[in-house]
Amino acid sequence: AHCLVHPFQNISVMAGSIYLWEGTMKGVRDVIIHEGYEGWEHDIALLILDSEYELSDSIAPIKIAKDPRPPGTDVVIMGWGYDLKEELQSEIKFIETKIVGRKECQRQWRELTPEEVCTGILDSTGYRSGSSHRGDSGGPVVASNIRNEREIVGVVSWGADDDMLKYYSVNTDITQYVTWIEDKIMGIKRGSCEKYVSPKITLVGGTENSKGVVRYDDGCKSGWVCGDLITQKHINIIC
Repeated sequence: AHCLVHPFQNISVMAGSIYLWEGTMKGVRDVIIHEGYEGWEHDIALLILDSEYELSDSIAPIKIAKDPRPPGTDVVIMGWGYDLKEELQSEIKFIETKIVGRKECQRQWRELTPEEVCTGILDSTGYRSGSSHRGDSGGPVVASNIRNEREIVGVVSWGADDDMLKYYSVNTDITQYVTWIEDKIMGIKRGSCEKYVSPKITLVGGTENSKGVVRYDDGCKSGWVCGDLITQKHINIIC
């Protein structure tokens, strides 16, 4: 959320490449920031794309973890942020690290909230490796479940800008927001998103979409859809 609270223009989402600016770009139609976001609390937001991605070998969804991971869990963090030489990356970087227990993390970050989870590795010299860095905000924290499927367990939120090797990274714990995410997605699908008004579309049965929320009924299926989410499958449904 902290990347999106300022007025924005021309935000895009890229998928399908590990190189910056070389993937398939999609425009962002709207941003949903958590209602409780303030400072670093509830640092989460959803991006509503202007069209769907076609899935392929290089573009695929990732599951959202529903259960918190215990301390010591192996995770991978990815991002295009600064490296130790303070240089931004054109190729996405990743680092293997671990979930840190709350008590251990609070030795450094006492203001840790229940919706945050720390990552990092403490070695025998007192240095911590496996930290994210400035510019990695919003990057995924990924773990494997018992079926060896990758799940997103967090997103990079904040940490120390300087001396990053001495501090753990703090991430938004996605498992604490599953209900919030599902409610927002279902709200859009139910049609409770009147502000997403698309151009007029004639649906099967001759109903014209002139508002954000319309009802379709083609004798095969019926329901409510949000204007901008109307796709060809709503216009030409085959029984």
